[in-house]
Amino acid sequence: MLKVLSHVRAKPESAATLRELFRASLPATRAEPGCIRYVMLEHRRDPALLAFVEEWADDAAFKQHFTTPHMIALAAQLDTLVAEPPQMHKYEEIDPV
Repeated sequence: MLKVLSHVRAKPESAATLRELFRASLPATRAEPGCIRYVMLEHRRDPALLAFVEEWADDAAFKQHFTTPHMIALAAQLDTLVAEPPQMHKYEEIDPV
């Protein structure tokens, strides 16, 4: 199982717009084959900083996520809304519960 932690920093004037775009994509993302968990978080003191906690069945499911219509549409708008490129870090669980 693949675990991914991602951070996206919006431009201050675009924080609400970016948050709503991602929020609108959540149901479609969670319905994707191989998506086990997909949670969007907002930083408590910095509403321009969003984080995503993701679990995917495998790398193939994660890669497929970026080819879906909802993610292609969202990606087309990112450049005008983000302050810096999104950061993604992939992890493997080493001590399962």
